[in-house]
Amino acid sequence: MLFFDRITAHRRSLLPPATVGRSGRSNAAAARFWRVSVVLGLTLLAILMAAPAGQVAPLLSLLLIAPVTEELVFRAGLQEQLLRLGCGAWLALTVTAAVFALLHGLTRSDPQALAVFGPALLIGWFYPRRHGLELCIALHGAMNLAWWLVAGSAA
Repeated sequence: MLFFDRITAHRRSLLPPATVGRSGRSNAAAARFWRVSVVLGLTLLAILMAAPAGQVAPLLSLLLIAPVTEELVFRAGLQEQLLRLGCGAWLALTVTAAVFALLHGLTRSDPQALAVFGPALLIGWFYPRRHGLELCIALHGAMNLAWWLVAGSAA
């Protein structure tokens, strides 16, 4: 079985049978994913177009690259693995948020970086309920944008 076939089979097993179409995909979930993707893409484009020239690359990293990468590592990686190992949902959520905050604290010299623990708990709470990263990535990007707006206005 190919890698992507295994992922599709796993995703299919997470959906209730009534929501899965002949193709094996949820039509409602696919439509929702594309609607959210278009809205987020247009919002990101508008933000990047309004950004000063020197801040486009850092903003792109902050709003797109970091949320996608970090959610893949922490939600689809660590939190998912803890859940599969039989850890309770709250333990998996707390450990993942703690490791996320600790790594943010270690990579920045500012102890306030540990404050990401709260948002990480919120984002992680949605992961097992939605069985996907789309909402987690969107929330992560929105929280990064809020931080950037607050940090930018304070500077």
